[in-house]
Amino acid sequence: MKRIAVVAALALLVVVGLLAFAYSALKASFVADPPLAGYGEVSQEDADALGRKVAEGFSARDAKAFDAALDLDAFGRIMTAEFPMARRQRIRFFEGFKEGLAKAGAGSFGKYFTQSFPADTTVRHLRARMRDGHREAVLRVRQGQGVNYFGLILARDPSGRTRIVDWYNYFAGELGHATMRSVIEATAGDIKQTPFERLLVRFAGRLRKPDATKESNAGDEIAKVRKLTLAKQYDEALKALKGLPEPILNTRSGWMMRLQIAQAMGDVEYQRALDEMSARFPGDPTLALVQVDRHFMKKDFKKALECIDAVDKAVGGDPYLAVLRVQALLELDRAPEAKVGLAEAAKEEPDLIDLQWAAITVSLRQRDHGETMRQLLEIERTFAMEMSDLLDIPDYADFVRSPEYRVWLSRRGTADSE
Repeated sequence: MKRIAVVAALALLVVVGLLAFAYSALKASFVADPPLAGYGEVSQEDADALGRKVAEGFSARDAKAFDAALDLDAFGRIMTAEFPMARRQRIRFFEGFKEGLAKAGAGSFGKYFTQSFPADTTVRHLRARMRDGHREAVLRVRQGQGVNYFGLILARDPSGRTRIVDWYNYFAGELGHATMRSVIEATAGDIKQTPFERLLVRFAGRLRKPDATKESNAGDEIAKVRKLTLAKQYDEALKALKGLPEPILNTRSGWMMRLQIAQAMGDVEYQRALDEMSARFPGDPTLALVQVDRHFMKKDFKKALECIDAVDKAVGGDPYLAVLRVQALLELDRAPEAKVGLAEAAKEEPDLIDLQWAAITVSLRQRDHGETMRQLLEIERTFAMEMSDLLDIPDYADFVRSPEYRVWLSRRGTADSE
C-alpha cells in the first residue's frame, strides 16, 4: 500500500509538473513585445526644439504641438506591457481606449492638459536631459503663485521622427502610463491575470465574475468629477469624487483630483487633503513638490526648504525655485542668503520678473530703501511697467516715508532714457 501511495504521489507530481510547464508556456504567450522596439535616441538639439515648441503651445493653451508629437500607439504599448494579453486582445483593448479618449470631453491628452490650465498659465522649456535611457524635455508650468514640472519622454520612431512616448508629472510623482494603468487596474482588477488564471480563480470560487457595468460606471464617474471641477462646482466635484470606488481613490490620479479640488475650496480643505495624502504615501520622495505646500501651511520652513531643494535636484535646477526659497528664508531670518540666491537665479533667467519682485520683498524686510528704489526702477525699465504710487500698499509703508521714495517718484518715467 505504501508503494502504491508513493507511486500515486509521484504520478501526481508528474501531472502537476506538466501542468506547471503548460501554464508557463501559456503565460509566456501573453508577454508583450518590447514596447519601443525599433525606436532610437533623440538628439539634444531635437529634444530642445520640441520642448520649446510644446511649451510655447501650452502657454497659449494650444495642444496642437503636443498632440502632433505624441505617439499614442507607443504610449499604449508601454501602458499595457504588463497586462497579460494576446496580441489581438492588446490591439483591441487599446483601440477601445483610444475610442474612449476621442469621445471624452477633451478628445486628446494635449487638450486634457490645456483645458485645466488657468488663463495666467506660462510654460517654459528648461532643458533636455537623459532619463532612464530616454531624452526628457523638462517644462516648467507656472499658474499664479503655483508651479509644477512636466517631463516629455522622447524617442525617435522608426521613421526618424521625434516623438513623445510618455510624460512625467512631477506634482504627481508618476509617469503618465503608470497613472493610466493604475486607474485601469483599479476599475478592472483582474486585468493583470491571464484568461487561464481568471478561469482558475473563478473555478476555485475566490473571485466573482467582474461586473462590467460597474467598471463602465466608474469611468463615467471619473469624467463627471473632471467636468464638475472644470465648471468650478467644487462642492459637487468633491462629493462625486468621494463616491468613487476605494481602489480608484487610492491611485495617484485619485489623490491628484482630490488635491486640485481641495486647493480651490480653501486652505482648510487643502490642508486636510495634504495631510491625508501624506499619511497614504509616507516619506515618498517623488511627492516633494506636494510637500512644499504642506510644510509652508504648517509653518515648518526648514522642511519646506528641504523639499524645495529636492525638487530643484529632481528637475535639474530651476531659477524660479529661488522665489519659493525667499518665503522660507525670510521666515527663518536668513535674508542675506535669500538675496544671494536671487542674484544667482537672475543670472540664469534675467527675464523672470518674479525674481525681481522677490528681491524687493527681501529689501523691504531689510529696510534697504536704496535697493528697493533700484529694483523698482529696474522693473519699470526692463518690463515697461507703470506702477502706482505705492501709498496704499502696507508692505511699502516704511519705504514711502524714506528719502529714497521721493527720489523714486522724481525718476519715474525717466528710466527708459538712462
